[in-house]
Amino acid sequence: PTQLIFVRSSAISSARSNEALNTPSVSSPSERPIARIEYVMIFLHGVLSDANNCVSNMDVQGMADRYKVAFIIPSCGNSFYIDHGVAFGNYGKFVGTELLERMRKQFSLPMDREHTIIAGFSMGGYGAIRNGAKYCDTFGTVIGLSSACLYEKSVNELNKGKFGYYKLQMFDKVFKEKSVPGNFSENYKYVIEEKLKKGKKLPFFYIS
Repeated sequence: PTQLIFVRSSAISSARSNEALNTPSVSSPSERPIARIEYVMIFLHGVLSDANNCVSNMDVQGMADRYKVAFIIPSCGNSFYIDHGVAFGNYGKFVGTELLERMRKQFSLPMDREHTIIAGFSMGGYGAIRNGAKYCDTFGTVIGLSSACLYEKSVNELNKGKFGYYKLQMFDKVFKEKSVPGNFSENYKYVIEEKLKKGKKLPFFYIS
């Protein structure tokens, strides 16, 4: 069943973030759904969406029942799930560490890396790839669906006004190339490169 949960977060500046938690259905009141959960998945929504929209437009309950997975769907605005600093919200840290830690304390969810998944669509796909790599000790699988992994040509389109939802500095922070001076920690490509240099085991990536 779907539960809407409000979480007070230290990683993001807003006082509360609402999450939808879907767990497998039960066949009788005495059966605990927690015992049937084999996987836990954080699913990240796309631009102009939220947890309620995902639950309304996806067969989340059906997939939870079919695959015995608990879905955690946070509402994180149009943040691209990166760290913007304390004033504007460290959404990467929130979905990569804090959210899962809080849900595991409240519910009996799988604790091991191999049964922990991060997935997303469009902007959420970018967030899944970036944070799945950054927090590779936590996530064993990353699923990116139509991920918004823009290239330099696409970023240049900003100057032509084709990406009205975001300001230039937002894309600059997310997609900045190494040839441009600055901090590249939010670009998923360099997050992956850094983990490989350190010999870290990356998750299994499914990209569609």
